[in-house]
Amino acid sequence: MIRRDYDGNAALKKVSKVKISGAELNYGWDEIKIMLEKVVSTFISLTATFAGGIAQGEKSNLMPVIRITENILRHTWTNGIGFYINWNMVLADIGNKLPLEYPLEEPSWVPEQREGIIDPILPDKNAMLAPFTKPGLGF
Repeated sequence: MIRRDYDGNAALKKVSKVKISGAELNYGWDEIKIMLEKVVSTFISLTATFAGGIAQGEKSNLMPVIRITENILRHTWTNGIGFYINWNMVLADIGNKLPLEYPLEEPSWVPEQREGIIDPILPDKNAMLAPFTKPGLGF
């Protein structure tokens, strides 16, 4: 996929036998809106921190659409604060059954390193992440 060739990507999706994911590094909720309207990929890999954050998402009026869209794959390939923000987006999106795609590149990029000064988010033995127990964003 070419990141901002929305029409070309939509045409590719129509003929592809392979499921396509996009939007990982697209910036701004307006780009996400265009991608949803033009159906440019099978899955939208939404990273809230790259798209402008939670508040910008709410201001864009896209959050209700995103919360009921089944092809939104939550994605976070960022530091610990970004991870917390994107995990909060997943927790708020009760209807979405798709997983959170997150970084784990052993031995260097592991939760204890990625999160920095905040508590690491560690998966259990089934690779599941627990909801936060602290108020706010969880830290």
